[in-house]
Amino acid sequence: MRTATVALLALLPLALGCGPDLPQDWIGAELVETLDQSACETEDPYEGHMEDITAEGREGAVDVTYLGAHFRCSQEVEAYWMHDAHEIQVLVQPVEMDPDTVAGCDCLYEIWLRVEPIEADTWQISLWRRWDNQNDPNDPVAIGTESVVVQ
Repeated sequence: MRTATVALLALLPLALGCGPDLPQDWIGAELVETLDQSACETEDPYEGHMEDITAEGREGAVDVTYLGAHFRCSQEVEAYWMHDAHEIQVLVQPVEMDPDTVAGCDCLYEIWLRVEPIEADTWQISLWRRWDNQNDPNDPVAIGTESVVVQ
């Protein structure tokens, strides 16, 4: 019995290390299962563009559109969500947080995602963006907040 316990304890760090690379405040957030990322837009992400959010409540879910999402060229993103009381927090970040090589350019994307299941109520949706770990510091940046009614 003791050998089995020691073996399980030895595997614990491996199991914990397999989770997503999330900021400390986001540990335990759930992966957004439904997400669509547009192709790279050719606009210059450094000249007067603005990242923004729109959100719409629906039956049992919230649809969020992240406009002007600024990430590296050809960089696939994912999103995580968590909620507390009447607030839903969404974090969009690259799938690969520690890339071996990075593109020499940045792009603007439109990202659409659905957070579900959500109970019927009025919710405040807050969207955050985080770049890959090649950036230092790499804390989440607030993009915007919308209020929605979920049926």
